[in-house]
Amino acid sequence: MKKFLLLFPFIFISLTTNARTIKITLNDAIQRVLKNNLDIQISKISYKKAKNNLYGAYSVYDLNFNLTVEHQDSTQPPKTLLDASRSIQDFLNFSLTQQTSTGAKITFTTTSYKYRTENYMFSVLNPVYGTTFRLRIDQPLLNGFGRKNVEYQINVNRHMEEKAKEQFKQQVMNLIEQTTKSYLDLVYAYQNLKVAKESLQLAKEQYNITKQKIQVGTMAEVEIYQAEANLASAEQQLIEAENLVQQTQDSLKKLLNVKQNQWNTVIVPEYTLNFEKQKINPEESVKTALKNNPEIRIKKIENKIANLEVVFRKNKRLPKVNLYASVAYAGNNSVHQTDQNGNPIIIAGSLGDAIDMALKLDNQTWVVGLNVTFTFQNRAAKAAYKNAILGEKSSILSLKNTIYSVTVNVKNAIRKVKAAERAYLAAKKTRVLREKDLEAEKKKFKNGMSTNFLISQKEEELAKAKVNELNAIINYKKALIELEKQKGTLLEMMNIKIN
Repeated sequence: MKKFLLLFPFIFISLTTNARTIKITLNDAIQRVLKNNLDIQISKISYKKAKNNLYGAYSVYDLNFNLTVEHQDSTQPPKTLLDASRSIQDFLNFSLTQQTSTGAKITFTTTSYKYRTENYMFSVLNPVYGTTFRLRIDQPLLNGFGRKNVEYQINVNRHMEEKAKEQFKQQVMNLIEQTTKSYLDLVYAYQNLKVAKESLQLAKEQYNITKQKIQVGTMAEVEIYQAEANLASAEQQLIEAENLVQQTQDSLKKLLNVKQNQWNTVIVPEYTLNFEKQKINPEESVKTALKNNPEIRIKKIENKIANLEVVFRKNKRLPKVNLYASVAYAGNNSVHQTDQNGNPIIIAGSLGDAIDMALKLDNQTWVVGLNVTFTFQNRAAKAAYKNAILGEKSSILSLKNTIYSVTVNVKNAIRKVKAAERAYLAAKKTRVLREKDLEAEKKKFKNGMSTNFLISQKEEELAKAKVNELNAIINYKKALIELEKQKGTLLEMMNIKIN
């Protein structure tokens, strides 16, 4: 067993030497995670869909074109000499419709036709060509009036796009926090491995000193057992530290979405672990969080959407009162001329003659009207309006609750930072004192005034103090990351911009 413990570090070193080793900074790890993480890719798609929905909502202002071409052939037995036995008609109609911001719809229509009859002796024009140009405006005065009602879906989708962006930002920050903490765990694991190696080296030195003292006769032979036990314990701690390195590497590889054929890659963090005290203003931190925290921003956006719903549903309770007006100019292919005697006659012209007549604007028809539609109970609209009001109240309460939660979270995060700072300073002081204590105990041991048991205690206490110091500084770094996340400024801290 002892031989195995002695050989294990060399086995570990040989395995990691044969594997591919890459050095990676914290920024590199974050960039790789943001590029490869599947949840981020899904969130990107959701954001793009929200942008497409906003683009599609502007279709309310799309210019609509409609074209109808029709040929009709009808045969029926005549009832009198004035009836035609057969009529043939070709019909062409196209229209353009445009929505305006006031709710009005403007429609321009052109209609052209050709009408021909058979066995009709009284027809002056056969075939008959006709053309009509019509311009119509339909303006709602109550229900559906105004830009807010016309652009309701545009405004909703605009806020939905903002919400999707904040959700994407929130997910990015969560992933950055998770990646940073995983990376710091790996940094800790390597530093912990370094402490374990130093402890093993101290145990070896103590073992050699004990062996020499026994050989020269200045120490009893039974002391070698304690020295060997200390060495075995240090080797066991080294094995645990090596396992921790591998476990934290696997956790980071999972976040990095490392391919299966590259899973044996050894990741070595390039990170300088030092303590930098951060000045924190609690009041400013809370103000920053209330302004930038994605959760609060999302709730504010939802509140805006709820307000739009209230305004829209309130308008839908009103009766439909539509003012409409149209003007039309018509023409046909009747060409007015005079005969040799100066008498007026009508001859059949072409479709061009019908169009010319309509364009002269002589034959005009105009219409002005008012249409009123009123639903007496109107229960569906009233219920929708009441639900919209309740939805807005719920949104306001949810926003207040989120503000309260974020405020508490920021204060808790600040307390964690301060506690981690104090813990680190205490741990650092403890480590320095443990080093001095061990050094003093070693001097006593050399003078025959101490034992291996006491030395082993001091070495264990020093190793524990070093690990506690590592834990403290890692916890401090993590507490700072959590605080920046709660403030909503984690991306700025990491110099990451979302296009």
